[in-house]
Amino acid sequence: MKKKSFIFFVIYLVAILTIYAFSAGLDNEWYSFYKYLDEQKIFPYKDVREGYPPIGFLVYMPLYWLSNKNPCAFNYYFRFLNGLVLIFVLVIFYALLREEVGERKALKYVLAYSVLPSVIISNTYSNDVIALLFAASAIYMMSKGRPKICGFLIGLATLSKGFPALLMLPTLIRFENISAKIESIGIFILTLLFVSLPFLALNPLAYISTFTHHGSRGPWETIWALIDGYYSHGGFLHPYFDKFFYHGNLANIYTPNRYDHAFYLWRYDWLPNLLTLSQVLVIVMLSLAYAKRPEEAMKMCGLIYLAYMLFFKGYSTQFAVSTSFYLLLASTSLVPLIPLEISHIMQILSWTYIPQINLRDMHAPLLVSSILIRTIVFTYMLISSLKNRFSGLREAPTIIMEALITIKRILGDRRVLVLTILTIFLSCSLFIQVNNYLKQEGFFKSISGNINLTVNGWENITLSGLEGGDKVMIKLYTNIWIETYVSPSVVIERGIRNQYNLRGSFNETMLFFRATVEQHTLFLKMAHSKIPFRVTDGFDNDLEVSIEGDGATLKINLTDKGLDGKDSLFRIAYPCEYYVGDSFRVNVEYKVDVSDNATPTMMLDVFDETDEWLYTFRMKEENFTLTPETCDINGYANLKGDIISLVALSIAIKNGETAIFLLKKLSINDEVIVLLTEDSETVYYEIYVEKALKLSWYYMVTLFLFILLATCTTLLAVMHTNGNIVS
Repeated sequence: MKKKSFIFFVIYLVAILTIYAFSAGLDNEWYSFYKYLDEQKIFPYKDVREGYPPIGFLVYMPLYWLSNKNPCAFNYYFRFLNGLVLIFVLVIFYALLREEVGERKALKYVLAYSVLPSVIISNTYSNDVIALLFAASAIYMMSKGRPKICGFLIGLATLSKGFPALLMLPTLIRFENISAKIESIGIFILTLLFVSLPFLALNPLAYISTFTHHGSRGPWETIWALIDGYYSHGGFLHPYFDKFFYHGNLANIYTPNRYDHAFYLWRYDWLPNLLTLSQVLVIVMLSLAYAKRPEEAMKMCGLIYLAYMLFFKGYSTQFAVSTSFYLLLASTSLVPLIPLEISHIMQILSWTYIPQINLRDMHAPLLVSSILIRTIVFTYMLISSLKNRFSGLREAPTIIMEALITIKRILGDRRVLVLTILTIFLSCSLFIQVNNYLKQEGFFKSISGNINLTVNGWENITLSGLEGGDKVMIKLYTNIWIETYVSPSVVIERGIRNQYNLRGSFNETMLFFRATVEQHTLFLKMAHSKIPFRVTDGFDNDLEVSIEGDGATLKINLTDKGLDGKDSLFRIAYPCEYYVGDSFRVNVEYKVDVSDNATPTMMLDVFDETDEWLYTFRMKEENFTLTPETCDINGYANLKGDIISLVALSIAIKNGETAIFLLKKLSINDEVIVLLTEDSETVYYEIYVEKALKLSWYYMVTLFLFILLATCTTLLAVMHTNGNIVS
């Protein structure tokens, strides 16, 4: 490395860590992942499935304990680690490009990538850089002719994030020697197996669910999402309960719909199959077009990524860390990087909230524009590459025949053939055992019924025939906040779908716990009188609440007991669907009686479906009317021309204060909400029980033999090619 390049990397290291030291945008969701595991005393890939393969998730877990459960410290550690990893990626990228394009151009490419705002920003909350580190290292080893290390690194990259498995295709093209091909793919497979072994031994169902749950997800932030009519993001709107059961079991009890991304109902049910077919077709075409050009294997790495992403159903802002890297591998020019970066910045801005700048009203135009620009860039890169290498497709029959002959030669060794057959047999046996376990009677059962709940006394449901570790989910079809406890005592989780706009979940409450004994009794009581709203905040702290009503006025008594030293918030929500035209009105008539010197704050929340945002308006008058011209707490009026799906009222009182909130009227356009209360309700419930997984000794023996035979088969195939096949 020349002095100029060394100075650049040192300066960049200092600069990136300095930037990451600022608190702006410090919060990210990773802390909540590990906090949940800690609070529930459960282990990832054993008790719950995770959203990422193990390396991409577990690498950050020590930071949670290092931070002493401090979210601010965790997020700084997260940024610091990602900043260091990004530096390593840049150094490897530089070394890789220097071999291909020379010192000066390599430094220019690395500089261009390193200063991209989308890369710097996304790296503060994304784990993409972990997979990219292994992938970049693998591509470098590919260029150096190191098949074993290359296969090992691609395996690690795949277990960080799934896509890098496709890098095996350019790897097989780059290594012309048959033995090198077998070594790379063999070590790749063994890496996947050995890293996955502990998880397959602990709980194969949870581990498999980590990968299979993506199949039920809908499209997001791609041209395919726009075609299907989905304009929202790809984040799950219920972050934990969809991990509670194995994905297959959850899919059996969950009705897909068009607004819930975890179990999405496609408008065009043929579209996901078409996307998968298109991915396969284009990637195969690229592989055949470049099969006789091993010197362009690095470029093919980038093109395969672009092909995969063009026909992938989703695209998140965090992908910018990887996409720009692979685009530079695929391109001989920095020009395509310019529109791609513009699209990334527009996508990030479409989800950004800055009080000083009114960006939320531009959400839809920014998002759609970013999607179109990105799609054009990907399409252009792939078409131009295939066009320039179209002649290579003419050799496809020859290439396919050569591959088949090679496989025939390898399997010509009877030992390899027998071991391969036995390995396949054992893999099928493992699959059958796991599948039979899922289908055995009693593994997943449900009961349903009705229970009459009141505000005055406890009712109970007794669950028998349980075992320690069984997972229990209770769905209560009511909008009431339910007080609950379980005997013997266990930790109870409370979940809700689509918590921001309550779509499909206004009349649904979900409770979860893990059994510890053979019989548990669930005790339930109404926390308040039934009202035409859903209480979203107020019953999970030291706020004492009572609700009365006579049909004309709703009286809500609030007392902060002063036990936790924090202020309290009480909030009630009402789902709806209205277009905000010129005549749109939300009218609230209310009165607040407070204790001495109390200063409650009254707010009106409106969820804007078009802007994907919850706008908050301060209600200063006791007869408050919201119009399209009303400004929110940041001074913006963004509702006009949009669709709203929720209206919520909230009152904030300080620690130790008391307030009486009298709601006299709430109307949305011509709809006047009737303020009735009821002190009892017959609630329909469904209870699902998933038995704790108990793996048989036969499964463990089969798994051990499968790994052993797979290893022997791979090593024997490598030895066979080294001894008998000459490139």
